Amino acid sequence: MKNSVIFKRWVLGLFCLMVLAVSLSAASLSGTLKKYGLMHLNEWIMYYPYDHLGVNVFSGTNPEGGAFFHDKTCVLAYSDGLVWAGLVRDGREPALQAGGAYYRSGTQPGWIVSPGKNGQAPQPIPLDNNRLRMYRWRKDFFQVSDEELRREVALLLTIPEDSVNQAQIDTLRQQYWQDLQNWPVDLGAPYYDRNENGQYDPDYDEPGFLGADQLLWYVVNDMNSARTKALFGSMPMGLEIQTTVWSYKIGLGLVVFRRYLLINKSEFAIDSMFVGQLVDCDVGDYSDDRVGCDSTWGYGFAYNDSDFDAVFTSLNLVPPAFAVVLLQGPIVEKPGATAIQNLEVIPEHQNLPMTSFWYQATGDEFSGPNLGSYYGTLQLWGNLQGYADYYGGQLRPFLTYIGNQWILLSPWPFAGNPVTHEGQIDGVGGYLFPGSREFMVNSGPFSMQPGQSQEIIYAYVAAYSASNHLDAVAKLQKLVPTVKQAYQEFLRFQPPVGPRQTKQPAKTDSTGVDYFLLAEGYPNPFKQNVKIKFRLLNQMDIRLDVFNSAGQRVKTLYWGIMNKGVHDLQWDGTNQVGNRLPSGIYFVRLKHGPLMRWKKIIMLK
Repeated sequence: MKNSVIFKRWVLGLFCLMVLAVSLSAASLSGTLKKYGLMHLNEWIMYYPYDHLGVNVFSGTNPEGGAFFHDKTCVLAYSDGLVWAGLVRDGREPALQAGGAYYRSGTQPGWIVSPGKNGQAPQPIPLDNNRLRMYRWRKDFFQVSDEELRREVALLLTIPEDSVNQAQIDTLRQQYWQDLQNWPVDLGAPYYDRNENGQYDPDYDEPGFLGADQLLWYVVNDMNSARTKALFGSMPMGLEIQTTVWSYKIGLGLVVFRRYLLINKSEFAIDSMFVGQLVDCDVGDYSDDRVGCDSTWGYGFAYNDSDFDAVFTSLNLVPPAFAVVLLQGPIVEKPGATAIQNLEVIPEHQNLPMTSFWYQATGDEFSGPNLGSYYGTLQLWGNLQGYADYYGGQLRPFLTYIGNQWILLSPWPFAGNPVTHEGQIDGVGGYLFPGSREFMVNSGPFSMQPGQSQEIIYAYVAAYSASNHLDAVAKLQKLVPTVKQAYQEFLRFQPPVGPRQTKQPAKTDSTGVDYFLLAEGYPNPFKQNVKIKFRLLNQMDIRLDVFNSAGQRVKTLYWGIMNKGVHDLQWDGTNQVGNRLPSGIYFVRLKHGPLMRWKKIIMLK
């Protein structure tokens, strides 16, 4: 009897420990959801901290990084962030101040509740306010399955998918629901006013921006002097910055968009201001990178030095290339011109283009802006204008020694074409070896009056190749104009109106699973054939298609009525007329009415 009682107590204790473990795991996820946002519905995987103006290295990823491409092990960027510098006309010296995010953050979470007035500095929201968090939305929320949320939890906690429990999935789903109910429209978060009454009604309206499939929104301010001094040794400038990150599954599946809205909440003007997107790029292994820029199309880019990379080669993939594209710069006055801000036409103004490019490389005599000292502000001021460095009271331009003479490269260093070998190219005709690289895409100068805002929009664009690393660059060069054209189409976007689709997928059996399921392709990656397995819980009309990464349908595998049960079809990598398609990333879509399931497959040679 005694042994029986002991055993029952042991079982009860074990059960309590299991319940406690589940509770702690859900609580851990809740903390992560507050402080981090994840973009992962297309080829990119990006981690955004709620106090940092960009991605930053995320604990637990291997290799370490903040932005990945197509797989959580394929890092493209270690960290990035928006940075700025300008002259603050408040009567204090030095007038030049700087801020932003460069490895460490010069901003803190939250908005400014009281603008500067009568000599009083702007007042930010207290850090214990329960509204301070990352806000997230996905357009498919009302149809998304537990399995899809399982992957999101696994990426957020950097654990295997089979380690994710139901409590964590429920916690994530509940957070999406809470964000829907409490979407911070009053703070500036974008939404669709479906009933067109000028206010946010969570039972009718929904978060959204330009038809995006996934959306993150958060707000920071620069009113923490300890943070601004630890960054570049500057004082706060009185800025509030609202960040919107959005992406699409198909069509623009290689792109993530990022919008910064800077608002001057001080009572002083800021002039001669520059902004830049500063990126520490790690194309797979960081030790073999190169960078360049295209001043015509307004982007900086990073690529691998050869076809071999320790990270991508281990996955039988050719190293990709990626670009940071300035889609919309700050506005300045210009008679007769028109500019765009907040999706509205601003007459007598123009959007500034990319005005300079900056890089830092292994083996170069220059370094990035110093952290923790005002000298970093002076360096950044020069970097944002395309100068290599600030030294001895002078801005030092980028130079190269060719044909017994020094050639000026500023403000467009490495503006050559590595594909055609034209112009100045990283590592060609110089001393730079492949290695660690940073680059910055800049725009300015512009001014900000008290209460004025400036909107800056960037796109992160990746491209891959099945043949060689320079072909990835060539494809990137073709993709950037397409992305810019797509952005122009955004300006004609019509927000949805009328009731939203809120029905969950029908449940037709006691297991509670969705009534049609699409499994992962097998094998994946594949060379000759891939098996596509799916389950129907009723007889239904379905369509099974294969799309390429540009969103183009390449083959229909089945279209019509299919019986209840488990089915599998083969795809041999050919198009509709039987021609073999090139290696790369493809998508399988199982469609029934308006409901769809997507899976990614990779075809190798």
